[in-house]
Amino acid sequence: MKIRKLTTLLGFSGPLIIILGSLLTAMVYTGKIGEHHSVLNHFISELGEVGVSQWAIVFNVSLFIGGLCITGFMLGTAMLFKNFWGFIFAILGLATGLSGALVGVFPMNNLAPHIVFAMWFFRAGLVSSAFFALYVLFSRQKQFSRWTSIPAASISVITFIFLYVLEPVGTGENPLIFTVERPAFWLNALLEWGIFIAIMAWVLTTSYDLQVKNE
Repeated sequence: MKIRKLTTLLGFSGPLIIILGSLLTAMVYTGKIGEHHSVLNHFISELGEVGVSQWAIVFNVSLFIGGLCITGFMLGTAMLFKNFWGFIFAILGLATGLSGALVGVFPMNNLAPHIVFAMWFFRAGLVSSAFFALYVLFSRQKQFSRWTSIPAASISVITFIFLYVLEPVGTGENPLIFTVERPAFWLNALLEWGIFIAIMAWVLTTSYDLQVKNE
């Protein structure tokens, strides 16, 4: 019961911290050519670009703290499996949460490590969310409601399209590298925001499910 309550607390705290930091930073953002931040053609990482994003520190700190909370949530969720599959999910969750937190430590100004941790986050998130969805749907578990597999599955689908279906945009092979001039609608950027929203939705809805089961 204590693990369930702590997992729920971390699951609510992490997304709310990250969402608040993202919203505050986006509200005051002015880009390299004086443009406002838009989910239609700006990547999330641009909010943390020191020297461009006015409140980059707010975004990066919120991403780091929120990422650590989500890491704790993932580990707590893994413990609730109460079987060998929980050990596997713990490894996947640890890789997902910590790599996400480290994206805040290494913003776009440190591009090489930023790309490494961002790609780790996307790939680990894809596998861990698909693993959770399959486990909830096809095992005999009773810890999680089956509807929690829906946002989890959406993460894996959107991330797969983002990483392996869309053509990379910008310099090199990584879609996080881009030029100053950008289209009014950039599918890569929009899908990255889709991944972000899906992850926040999954953590929040799963936390809500656990809270209901606590009562």
